Order: sequence, then C-alpha cells, then structure tokens
Amino acid sequence: MTNDFYLLLTDLNGTIRTIKLNLQKYIIGRNSSCDICINANFISRFHCTLILQETAEGYCYTLWDGIPLRNASTGGTFLNRNRIDKPTRLKTGDIINFAKSQNVPCIQFVVEQPASHEETLGFEFNEAEA
Repeated sequence: MTNDFYLLLTDLNGTIRTIKLNLQKYIIGRNSSCDICINANFISRFHCTLILQETAEGYCYTLWDGIPLRNASTGGTFLNRNRIDKPTRLKTGDIINFAKSQNVPCIQFVVEQPASHEETLGFEFNEAEA
C-alpha cells in the first residue's frame, strides 16, 4: 500500500487549499509554467522542487531549493524555519516557507489524507488578489 501525499497551501488571506500530489516532480514558483504557481514578488520564478523518491521504507518526497542541479532560488527555501542547502526529505507536518521573514504563503506537507479541506488538483495564487 502506498501513502497519499498532500500539500496544504495557505495564501496571504489565510485561505487553505489542498493539493494532492500524484506526479513524480513538482516545481513551485512564480512562473506560470510551474506545477504550483504562487504569484508573490518575493517568490522566485522557479523557487523550489519536490521530487518523489523510492527508499527502503517506501516512497517519500524530497524538497530542493530552486531547480535541482541548476539554479537555487533568490531568497532561499525554508523548511521548519531553517534554510535548506541540500535536498531534504519531507515528513508529515513539515512547513515550507519561501522567505525568512514571510509566514504566508506557506505550504504544509501531509502524508495520508488531511481532514476537511477542499481538494484541488492545481492552484494559482496572485498576490494582487490579497
């Protein structure tokens, strides 16, 4: 049995959106070609990447700053308030932030199904809507 993986994306208004992860790779950033697009001026065009990997314990997602083996984000990617500088395995409850001084938007990583949130397959957040 495989786990279900989700992201809970909290926007600048405090609205929480659920994104079910079903791809091997997700690019998160400001560019409209990103799998998860967040239009905020402090988010890089290609801010971070999630990659599904198989381990001895099963499947897991790892978080990369920027695009793997290419460019890092401008402001850094933060996991549980700590800037990451190498691929980092995600655990349920981990919080991803896009700048040290910004609390939202943020993403919480969840393994299995989260309780009572609207499920969406994609999400685009515009800072101008906030």
